[in-house]
Amino acid sequence: GGRLRTAALPSGRTGGVVSGLSGDGTVAAGIFQGSGGGRVYRRRADGGYDDAGITPLYDRATNGKVSRDGRVVAGESTRQPGGIEEAQVFRWTPEGGHQPLPFLPGAGTARLGGLSADGRVIVGSSGVRPFIWRDGQGTSALPTPQFAEGAATGLSRDGRWAVGVIGNTAVRWEAGQSTWTTLPTLAGWGSTGAEHVSDDGRTVVGWVSNGGFSRNLFIWREGVGAQLFSDYLRGAGIEVPTNLALGSITGMSADGRTFAGTCGNAATNEVLGYVVTIPA
Repeated sequence: GGRLRTAALPSGRTGGVVSGLSGDGTVAAGIFQGSGGGRVYRRRADGGYDDAGITPLYDRATNGKVSRDGRVVAGESTRQPGGIEEAQVFRWTPEGGHQPLPFLPGAGTARLGGLSADGRVIVGSSGVRPFIWRDGQGTSALPTPQFAEGAATGLSRDGRWAVGVIGNTAVRWEAGQSTWTTLPTLAGWGSTGAEHVSDDGRTVVGWVSNGGFSRNLFIWREGVGAQLFSDYLRGAGIEVPTNLALGSITGMSADGRTFAGTCGNAATNEVLGYVVTIPA
């Protein structure tokens, strides 16, 4: 049978977490701590590590992700001048090394949202605007209403579809289009944000909120509409135990039928992981 094994740490690191995994599971991205703060590493299939580096003038790295093919790592270099955290998104490859991604004009900080399967497309937020970076083309703003704030937080494997938020509303962008699709807000919920999108762009999942601690999960399907994720599961014949509260959706399969995330056990106060697949 199988066996769970822990991996040796990179030299000089005292602990860490795995924050991303390639499509075949042989390559991982991780954030490892040590003197001088956190660093992002790629753990290769042979067990060795590649340090993805830190952008000059920054002092640590975080939010490491790896492309589906395992070749590209993306993350954020961070610093805290005057106690206010600033970040710059970077990309790392074995051939090109550490590459900081340019900010949008007027921005001085950026956050990583997601990357495509081959790592040649990256999305996130630059200042208060959503951005998309394409290999060979550079950084550009995703379309938004004038003066609106937003962020791109998820990307399909081929880089065609991006999702995120504009203002307080979940949105979907399609590559090459000058507009966006606003996803409907559920009755009784004031704010929405999209986080993951299927390869065909027809399924989107994310969160809904009324502010404060009132928060839930939603799913939107093109041609069907939006509903609470828990209602969607029940409609598919999947019962969520009454003692479990779904807290997040951290991943979705390419076909939009398998979901992973975290849930809380009200009886034990534990935070647990879950994986659920919708029957065909």
